Order: sequence, then C-alpha cells, then structure tokens
Amino acid sequence: MKSDPHRVSSDQSVEPRSAELTRPLSLGRAAVVTGIILTGSLVAILGLGVGRDTLGIVPNPGAPARIELNIDGVGASGSASFTRQIAITPDGTGVVFVMKGEGGDDVLAYQPTDSGPAVVLQGTEGITSPDLSRDGRTVLGMRDSAAASQQVRVSVRGGTPSLEEAEPDPRRAALEAEGLRVQQMLNRNRTALVVNAPPGRAGGPAIARDIKARTDIRVLSDDVVGMRSAAGVLIYVKADGTMWAAPFDEKHTRVTGASRRIATNVAITGDGVAQFDVSKNGNVAYMTEGGRSLVIVNREGRLREATRERKGFGSPRFSPDGRRISVDFTDSAGRDVWVVNADGGAMSRATFVGDAHDAVWTPDGQFLTFTSFRRGSLGIYRVRPGARGTPDSLFTAIPLVYSGEWLKDGSGLVTTAADLAPRSGLDVAFIDNAGVGPIVPVVVDGNRARSPVVSRDGKWVAYVSNRSGRDEIYARSRMRNGLEARISKHGGTEPVWSPSGLELYYRETATGFLVTSLIRADSAIRGGMLTYLFSVRDMVPGVSHANYDAGPDGWTLVMVRRSLDSRVRILRNVPEMLRSVPPRR
Repeated sequence: MKSDPHRVSSDQSVEPRSAELTRPLSLGRAAVVTGIILTGSLVAILGLGVGRDTLGIVPNPGAPARIELNIDGVGASGSASFTRQIAITPDGTGVVFVMKGEGGDDVLAYQPTDSGPAVVLQGTEGITSPDLSRDGRTVLGMRDSAAASQQVRVSVRGGTPSLEEAEPDPRRAALEAEGLRVQQMLNRNRTALVVNAPPGRAGGPAIARDIKARTDIRVLSDDVVGMRSAAGVLIYVKADGTMWAAPFDEKHTRVTGASRRIATNVAITGDGVAQFDVSKNGNVAYMTEGGRSLVIVNREGRLREATRERKGFGSPRFSPDGRRISVDFTDSAGRDVWVVNADGGAMSRATFVGDAHDAVWTPDGQFLTFTSFRRGSLGIYRVRPGARGTPDSLFTAIPLVYSGEWLKDGSGLVTTAADLAPRSGLDVAFIDNAGVGPIVPVVVDGNRARSPVVSRDGKWVAYVSNRSGRDEIYARSRMRNGLEARISKHGGTEPVWSPSGLELYYRETATGFLVTSLIRADSAIRGGMLTYLFSVRDMVPGVSHANYDAGPDGWTLVMVRRSLDSRVRILRNVPEMLRSVPPRR
C-alpha cells in the first residue's frame, strides 16, 4: 500500500500511512534477501530503473511529499560514522542506508521510498559509503580489511560482495590534492562542484570549477557542507544542519532565484560529510540527527547526562580541576564554545565570535584556547570564559589543523598540521614559546599522523598514524627522531593520557571498545597489558583529535553520545516543492 502524496506547505514532516513504514522496525522484522528472493515492489523498481537509465528517461518524481521511514538503528557507529551513509536510486524510488545489524555491526539496508518493508542486504556487514550504480542494481561501498579499506560491490539483492578495482579519476584526484571536497561532476565532467573547506572546518565556499580553464565561480554567498544539482535545482546543506534549495542553471553554474529552506537537522559528520543524496528527478533522501547528549561515564561504563541540553556537541574537555567542561556546537549565531558545570549541568557561553571550536583549557584553568578562521586562516586564540572582548591571538598559520593540547608547564602545544613537508599530509608538530610559535615538526613521514597528546611529564607524545595500512596508536619521545613504539594491537584512534600518565586510553577499531594500555616509559616507551572498559559505538568519534576527555580524578570521562533517534527522510519532488514553499532567511 502506497503512502498518500501530500502538498508541502511547511517544514512539518508528513507521516506515510503505510503500516510497514510507521511502525518501529527491528532487524528481527526486516526482510533479509537471499538468492533471488525479492519483494514484488523491489523487482518492479529494479526493472523500471534499468529501462529508464538505458533509455535516458528521467521518471516523474510524483507529487511533492515529506516521508519519514520510521526504522530503528539508523546510522553507522564508531569510526564508520565519518563516512557517507546514504544513497538514493537514480530514479528516486529506493534508498540504501547504513544501520545497525542484529550483531551490532553496521549493515546496508534497502527501502522503497513509498511502500514496503526495509530489506537488510545479506553479506554487507561492515560496508559503508554506499553509492548506487547507474542502473540501480548494485551498491558500491567501502569495507575495512585487516590491512586497509577496500572498495567492494554487492547486489541490491544482497550476497557475497566482490572486490572492485577502483580506477581513480585524475580530474577528481587533482581537485582533492588541492584540498577541495568534490561534490559532483557536471557538463560531461567539464565542471566540478566543490566545497573549499580547509582542514578543521565542516563547511566552506561553494565553488564551480571549470576544469580545463581552471577558473572558479562562487555559486552561493553562504558557506556549505555539501551540495548536489538535479532537475534544475541546487540542493545544499549548511553547517547548522539546515537543507536549502535554489533554482539552478547547471550549464552556466549559477543560481537563478531565491533559496528556500526545505529541511532541518540533517546529520553531518565531524569531518564535513552531509548525509543526503539526490536522484536525477529531484527526490532527496537524507538522515536526520537529533541533538547529541553530553555524558559523564565512569570506567565501568555507567553514565549520566552532564546537562539536559541536546546539541551538536563536540570536543568536550575537563577543566584542570574537573569542575567545568568546555564544549562547542553550532546554533543560529554560529559555532562557539560553551562551558558546562560538571555537577549541576548549567551552561554558559564562553566565546562570542561565531566561529570558535576545539577549545582546550590552559594548564592554570583560567583561559580557554580555541581555533577560528576569523582572520582567513586557521589560528589559535585565547579568551577568559565569558569575556566579550576581542580574544588574544596566539598563532596563525596555513598548515595549522587543530588548536592542540598544552604541555602541563604551559611552555607550548602539541598539535596537528598539514604538509609541513611537500605533500606530507597530516603531521604532528609542536608550537613553542607558550603557543606563539614557531611551529616545530615532530612526525612528518608522508602518512596521516594526527590526534597527538602529550604525557603528564611532557616527555612522550602519543598519536594516530596509518603507516601500517590502518590507523594505529604510536608513542614516541618529543624529539624529531626519538624512540617510538606501537601501542595498539588491533587498530586504534583517539588516544588520551590518563591523569596519572601510567595508562593511555584509546578507541580500539576492531572491537569498538574504549581500552587502556598500561604504559612503561623509562629510556624508551612501550605498551603493556590492555584493559577493555566498555563499548563506545554510540559515542561520537573525533577526527584530528579525541572527542572525549579523561577527568582529573582518574575515574570519570566525558563523552558525546550520538542521538539514538536518527531517521531516514525523503523529500519527493523538490523542484515542485521549491515552487510551493515561500522564501525564508
């Protein structure tokens, strides 16, 4: 039974009337496709999809409607939550998305956009970044192997995934080498829609690049996280999670009319992937994310909410005395740092610049240092929490990626930088002289070295590197060519030193658990016995730094718990919707 079409007159969601879509769906109820067993609607969709693509026909998307697919467990967990998690068929009649399987693994599911049950695709455990083929029959995705990520292809009917030999697109590779986020190729691959977002920032200018002439046109005045063009409309998502649409001349890559807001609460990853996709005929599928929770967790995994507020929290850090927690999030005024009382949960604004994030406390607990692009390049600034004056500028440099972490004596910061040597990628560095520079390279080896943290005595640095083919935790002396050891055994990210300096926390990739490694350090450093604390699959991970912190009592941690009520939503016929929704600003 199909849901009724509805004319859209506001941002209020319209529930479909199909019983299969309005009841919460557990994986026990989901249909698992094996062999050639398919629902009738799926067979019809695939058959139509093949014919339409072969003939070059774009089907009518239907009457405008907002549809919510009420399915539990939507969204990837752990490090996979950084990846793209949703794709819509070229004809807009079906959507593939990542959700939790019965065993807790990430799996792919298929859902017709107007009726029928969700279908869990057998054999897709651990596959993320779905992308549908032109005929809608297969899904291309990424799966982590023991050594590295591999590209795989699997039928939308499920089955055994096959390895896919990826043929890199030289145009796309050249754009990505410039630090541009490629969104879409237009005009027979002569034009690229890209987002010029520097490291450490979710959004940036929306650019149309003429690849042959190497000229750029700024498409929108607003910064965006992601954008797609289809059916004469440009659909884009801002850093605050709002989705907008504007009439768009694709040939001349210019917006031809006013933008309208068409959705809110679009999920965005920590490194700038907006979870939406657009079909050729202008249907949109996207994932929503409710407000995240800021939680205090003990080493046994028992947690309590630090505040009742629900926000897009990021980068929580305890003050040195453990009484306050700094955190940042984006609201209508921009992105700023706030301080949460660790006991009562009261929140107060700490910065007022509209672009402040990744804050860390100075060792004396009197100031917060944070990163901002307020001068055009990423810089480190210092402010007393709540002060409305101009923040002190400490250090600004193009290679800077992260605000860093203070040495306990306040003599400098350990941080992440980019390309300290030609094409070296992400590097570990120190900013000397109490944070005013210069920047001193520590790990510059052409691998993706990031998330550095310094031991309590200031002698050792732990960080993440992919030099083995996957992310692992390493520790080394502060000297450029100092002694080094691998700490993790089964993949690891987000290292954090314990207050005692005798343990190193990190997120283990293989299990999704937070673990500690007993650290032995004298003339050299090495990891020892591992202790598995609790699963952190529901905790939002970090990219260039840990997205959690250890309290000074040695027993508690502060983390960001992802929303458990994420949903997949469909906007049907956005071009017509654009004509029926009044402009908003």
